[in-house]
Amino acid sequence: MLIASTGYKVIEGLQAALKVLSVLHLTNHLWPPQTVVQDGASFDFIVVGAGTAGSVIANRLSEIENINVLLIEAGGDPPFESDLPGLPLLMKRSRYDWNYTAVNDGYDDVCHLKPYFEFTLGKMLGGTSSLNYMIYHKGQPQDFNSWAEVVKDDTWKWENVLPYFLKSVRLEDPQLLASPDKEFYGTDGYVGITRDHRNSIEPVLEAYKELGHEVVSDFNERHPLGYAAQTVTISGRDRHASAYAFLSTAKDRKNLHVLKNTLVTKILFDGDKTAIGVEVETQDGKKMQLKATKEVIVSAGTFNTPKLLMLSGIGPAEHLKSKGIEVLSDLPVGENLQEHFCVVIIHTLGPIPENFQDPTPYELPGASYTGFVSLDKSSIVPDYQVITFLGKSQIMLLYCTFALRFSDEICDKMFQDGNSDLQAFNEILNINPVSRGKVLLRSNNPYDAPEVFSGFLSNKDDIEKMIDYIEDFVQVINTTYYRSVNAKMIDAYPQCNEFESGSRDYWRCYIMCVSSGLSHLTSTCPMGTVLDGHLKVHGVKGLRVADASVMPTITRGNPYASVMMIGEKAADLIKKDNNLV
Repeated sequence: MLIASTGYKVIEGLQAALKVLSVLHLTNHLWPPQTVVQDGASFDFIVVGAGTAGSVIANRLSEIENINVLLIEAGGDPPFESDLPGLPLLMKRSRYDWNYTAVNDGYDDVCHLKPYFEFTLGKMLGGTSSLNYMIYHKGQPQDFNSWAEVVKDDTWKWENVLPYFLKSVRLEDPQLLASPDKEFYGTDGYVGITRDHRNSIEPVLEAYKELGHEVVSDFNERHPLGYAAQTVTISGRDRHASAYAFLSTAKDRKNLHVLKNTLVTKILFDGDKTAIGVEVETQDGKKMQLKATKEVIVSAGTFNTPKLLMLSGIGPAEHLKSKGIEVLSDLPVGENLQEHFCVVIIHTLGPIPENFQDPTPYELPGASYTGFVSLDKSSIVPDYQVITFLGKSQIMLLYCTFALRFSDEICDKMFQDGNSDLQAFNEILNINPVSRGKVLLRSNNPYDAPEVFSGFLSNKDDIEKMIDYIEDFVQVINTTYYRSVNAKMIDAYPQCNEFESGSRDYWRCYIMCVSSGLSHLTSTCPMGTVLDGHLKVHGVKGLRVADASVMPTITRGNPYASVMMIGEKAADLIKKDNNLV
């Protein structure tokens, strides 16, 4: 039997065991109780989706005691394993994942277990923040300045959104707190922030320093480029997902009502195109109409937000008509899908060091660091990002087969070629992709998954840029440390050896095989074309969107922190526009 297949079955077995454990409801005390509502019930605000941004908005609006907020979530409470930072693998393809897949575009993908991409998106309180890898980066100042230009609204400029980043977080890392970089973090927010301090990271960072990269403690305006130990949303032994940070702390508020395991099937409008509420269906099949006297805020995520808008008559007119949906506002909803596509390169770094620290359940499953690199040495804007996990081959095998879904043959090759060695599992990310995908309705049935066309590498410029990034990255193999441990790159896909090793033809072959999306999905309801600068939907009233879908362009860096920022800013916009401050 292939080793990768065995590893896959181990994960499935652990998932089954945890499913049994879930009946004990070990973490139920952390979460707001299920609210009881009647058909026709009315609230000031209805927030659709208790994910990263929705949890923030519900918390901030319910700070106002005389305002009633209803938060509706299609999933339920996060499970026990969500709280443990070392177990994100165990929630992929579980009942806590939407388990959406991309439409098979006909490409004969022999390098993955399935000929289409799988997306990992959380279906529970906290959404994807309850099952992601907790990596925290703010993006680049230029990202937000470009958004401000798109919507002609200076409030989206970097200096104006930075306070919202600071508002959410509570820096707990002793080294950062003792450094000048602490000014780029809050110290009394809900989300705990620290860094990965495992000792196996240091010699690898020295290798990048030898290549001329700066080794920094944090990425910010002063240090936009370089390599650093991973910054993560972990506090003590806990994952600080949006739900843990923003809903647990508000669970006793009498004006916050949380309706779980309930699908919003349609947004309701009056004859003046003003959103007045939502239609929902509960887990037991009960259908209700719930009213919002002030606003409906949709925070259902990059796929489910455009899906709900289109089901409600907001989207591309011809597409909606083809599904039998009456058009309320003709907008390019679902277009402009963006993602950080990555190529995986694995290096063996010699025998496992004697002082190597095996991961605990309370930290990332592999010691981790990140790099931001510009090919143009005169530029401070990075072209690519590196996310690396260091660990034993057994852990890296699970990343390969279960997280990124590479074929058994590729994962076995990765495992066997470095079985007794420390491995660096490197993900090289194109953080400014040109390629675009789209999200469409499969039907007008709200229970049907949306049709997702990933668009990965659909623009060939992204392939050529990725080759440039890889050629720059692999120079690390020639550094003193890498030579001292006799480091090697694992030849994961020998079929590319028909081309000269290291040639652009070789890397084109490699990229088309050993690559994957990372579920950093954004931009399907962007400001500019679908929304204005206050996140209000064009052509209707009383309706806003606040989640990753609002980004005109994806941030250069993991988007989780920016989605929290969007939630914070949206809450302030809602308060101001409704004269609540």
